[in-house]
Amino acid sequence: MNQELVYKPKTISMKKLVLHIPHASVYFPNKIGYVISEERLQEELNKMTDWHTDELFANPNDLACIVPFSRLFCDVERFKSDELEPMSQFGMGFAYSHCENGQLLRQLTPAEREEVAHFYDAHHDQLNQVVGQELKKNGSVLIVDCHSFPNLPSQCNFNQRVPRPDFNIGTDPDHTSEALSQFCVRFFEEKGFTVGLDWPYSGTMVPNDFWHQDQRAQSVMLEINRRLYLEPGTNQKSNQFEAIKDLTQSFLKALRDQF
Repeated sequence: MNQELVYKPKTISMKKLVLHIPHASVYFPNKIGYVISEERLQEELNKMTDWHTDELFANPNDLACIVPFSRLFCDVERFKSDELEPMSQFGMGFAYSHCENGQLLRQLTPAEREEVAHFYDAHHDQLNQVVGQELKKNGSVLIVDCHSFPNLPSQCNFNQRVPRPDFNIGTDPDHTSEALSQFCVRFFEEKGFTVGLDWPYSGTMVPNDFWHQDQRAQSVMLEINRRLYLEPGTNQKSNQFEAIKDLTQSFLKALRDQF
């Protein structure tokens, strides 16, 4: 007797990268305490924003955690404790008080600083939740910390070495495997680009619920030299923008396929 065969599609749980995009926004929830002119603030914004990184990195396949406010209002990539944050010595902890050239940016009362901290905490609560959900679903998660950087160092950069590379791969000793970091470096070098490993910037975002606690949360930082996709001295896209976007998306796909 013939039996009808019924093929049921398998349910596939596709892992998604968690894309942390912290410095793309130019929005200020408020401008309490700022002491510099609007013109000077715009100049600082032009220098400090990771222009168009939301467009370069975000895609329908992954989970993008995009910070909705400027780093000049609250920098979620800094430690909240100034004692832990090296950049606090320049007035550039999580709530900047100074510009990158040392000029006074704003003066906050303790209560106003605490208000900024609420924005910081809300973002990290969301990031912890997203990473935790992916860990629960898949048993592991890969975070990509998404940045760009200027072609020349500012005076507050710890590493003044030049020329700077085309791409920088940032790592964490507990959350970036050797295989992961070498894969990332090799991806860009094989395409003819120069790559820094933890140079000119080091580290990568690991949410505080998992940092030094759960190595199933892997993380790597990709930083793109702005000379590759911006018109020189501006925040305007160059004619290479789409090519760099395609390259970035190819890199993210390679990470999904490999890890």
